Amino acid sequence: MRPSFPLVIVLASLSLFGCATVKVGMGTISPFQSIADKGDVLVTIDTTKEKDLAQALLGSEELSKRSTRLSVAFKPMDATYPLDTGKCSMLALAEGDYPSVLVNTALLYDSSYAHIDDSYYQKGETKLGSLSSNIVLLTTGEYYASKKKVRTGPVTIDELTSMQMAFHSMALYCEDPITMFDLGLGIPQSVVSQAKSILIFLDATSDGRHVLSARIVMDSPQLADSLNKLVRSAYVANLRRDKIQFSLVELKKMFTIDKDMFTITEMNISALQFSQLIGGVSATV
Repeated sequence: MRPSFPLVIVLASLSLFGCATVKVGMGTISPFQSIADKGDVLVTIDTTKEKDLAQALLGSEELSKRSTRLSVAFKPMDATYPLDTGKCSMLALAEGDYPSVLVNTALLYDSSYAHIDDSYYQKGETKLGSLSSNIVLLTTGEYYASKKKVRTGPVTIDELTSMQMAFHSMALYCEDPITMFDLGLGIPQSVVSQAKSILIFLDATSDGRHVLSARIVMDSPQLADSLNKLVRSAYVANLRRDKIQFSLVELKKMFTIDKDMFTITEMNISALQFSQLIGGVSATV
């Protein structure tokens, strides 16, 4: 079920308040370090870099201005491929300038939300509550368990990986995946299920396009080599179909392997590929 953000009813009041940043969670980089388990697909978006996307997801220009990061962990209920967010439970964190008092006031006076135990608010399967003056928690799971998971861990994403994810406009991560979003790379489910981890970065370019970088660790060097050939062949086929010139030297730099790790460096993706990927995320957020 698609969660909504009833904070829009107090936007005028929000503009009068600031907030001090309060650290939440055990992670040293971001609270998103604790929200995903093995097999979960984590998506984190730097909403200061992806302003149009932030507004589309949050449904308000004012809310998007106050947002700094939006992170969602999808827990698949089965191995449907590509990932069907309608068959996932969800734990999300909205980070930004969201004063707790006003968030609670907004929810308290929204009749579509039930106030549960003077602690959080619920609408359908979605539970929503303020963890601090700069973090709002949304979950379709059990609220108190989700809150504890964010606050006390365990941390499931290491510091280096988290720093890399936080640096880019948008990042996706999954350890021991059973499914994944359609990344437009021509990777079948049989290959996804043989990956130890998938880490994807997306960044906007100055001309409004996006580039994709990736680090995919496979179960063996042989599988990494096969994935390299598969993705490179699909990419070249697309270039030829669209009559775009390419350099074999540049392709060798773009697609590399190191033992069991396959790496993509700044591969241009089409607007359609980006919109399809974002569509999968925004269907739930």
